[in-house]
Amino acid sequence: MEGGFELINIVMQSQAVSSGTQGINRKNTLTGDFIYNFKKTIEYSKPSSDYLKDAEGFIVDAIKEFLIESDGSSSSELYEYIIPIILKNNAYCDNNGKVINIDNLIKKEFEYVKLDKKDYKGLGEEYR
Repeated sequence: MEGGFELINIVMQSQAVSSGTQGINRKNTLTGDFIYNFKKTIEYSKPSSDYLKDAEGFIVDAIKEFLIESDGSSSSELYEYIIPIILKNNAYCDNNGKVINIDNLIKKEFEYVKLDKKDYKGLGEEYR
């Protein structure tokens, strides 16, 4: 990264209390914050501007694999999984160099389904 820092880890920090927006828009609201850990490198190197080719296909395939392995997912669980993968693989731009709108890509490729369960763990959990 510019300035000689290297991205080491990305973790999701859950929220203690949900916001009003999260209560209104339950099915595609992230419930938490990402914590990014960086390490200062000894030698500065110019950041790579090479983006992953066919990043949209890579993202869709990664999501499909995650959904199969986890037997579905809430939007919060999905974003917690996919955002670090996107960042670590430089998969945030399409082949034209434009930033990919993850929300639009997910809405185009996948469908949220409301579950009949009554024992939801958290906000947005009734949609998978």
